[in-house]
Amino acid sequence: MDNRKRTKYYMNLITISVTCLALVALLFIAIARIRTLMETVKGYEDRISADAGADRLYTADEVEKLLETDMQDAAIMERARIQTQIRKELLQGESMTRTLRSFYSDELVVEDRGGYGFAMIYETIPHNVFVQEDFVPDDEGLLQYAGDPKKASLTKGIRVSSENGEIAWSRVPTEEFEAALVRAGYYDEEGVYSADSSFYSNASAALSYDMQVIPYYQLADDVSDDIVLAGCRNILEHLEDYEGEFGDQLYVLLPKLIEGPREDMTELIRDLSALLSANGCRLVLGGDMAALTLSVKLTELEDIPVFLMQKKDPMYFPYRFCSWEYEPEYKVFGIPGDTGMFYLIDYPAQ
Repeated sequence: MDNRKRTKYYMNLITISVTCLALVALLFIAIARIRTLMETVKGYEDRISADAGADRLYTADEVEKLLETDMQDAAIMERARIQTQIRKELLQGESMTRTLRSFYSDELVVEDRGGYGFAMIYETIPHNVFVQEDFVPDDEGLLQYAGDPKKASLTKGIRVSSENGEIAWSRVPTEEFEAALVRAGYYDEEGVYSADSSFYSNASAALSYDMQVIPYYQLADDVSDDIVLAGCRNILEHLEDYEGEFGDQLYVLLPKLIEGPREDMTELIRDLSALLSANGCRLVLGGDMAALTLSVKLTELEDIPVFLMQKKDPMYFPYRFCSWEYEPEYKVFGIPGDTGMFYLIDYPAQ
């Protein structure tokens, strides 16, 4: 019995001794590593002190070289970051336009002439009050306003012209629409002004169904200011024959492509506005995002209401609009071809 106790005692003693030796060994290893680390840190400090200490003076060339190196390194890192982000978004199915917008949040990025246009966003222009959630699709996929009625009230309308041919107004579901945007004048392919041959028949028919009638005028590319002003004068003369039946506003639609300077088109729009105002008529400027932001200077046309013709990403447009064509290729029973469907927007008085 004593031998077993003695054996157990010696085994415990050996175990404790081995454990203590192991702990001492680990302690020495830790001390050695700490000492190595401290030497390494001191080496770095010595190098920093030698390279950038208070006693070190840099020449102008050395400073310029250091800055150039840092800028190149930063540019390489930023480029890699952007490329990675672009690749990620495109792989997730985002369009190039949306991808670009994520990098230029302070600018308006629009598709333009097969490329991309960039426009500043101005805080001085009244901004759009809507969000994407304000509009939800119905059973036919058409957007319906579901936002706060205190924010705005919307009236649905259709846009027609002689390009629709002969409209069977008696078969048109006019109860669905409260307004009609009817083309009064346009330019042909040779840049010659013409009155719309179906304006009076379409406008009169819409009026007979208690629809609000709004004439519109389509501008063309590369047409002189004199011809455009003369065309608007002709429209005004024609509308005078109806003694105000067609309201007190005229929509003027910008072309898709404008080659001339923005200053020229902006001046033309101001002249048109002055012409219409002198005749008791208000100008409403229409176009898509590219035309409204790249073809004219909206900061110089703040007093002119906007008709946004933008089916895709309309809520991305930052500025307030008084009307919005949200479906340019809608089929309406009784109307041949496509017709534009739009909302007239009434904002409550502030």
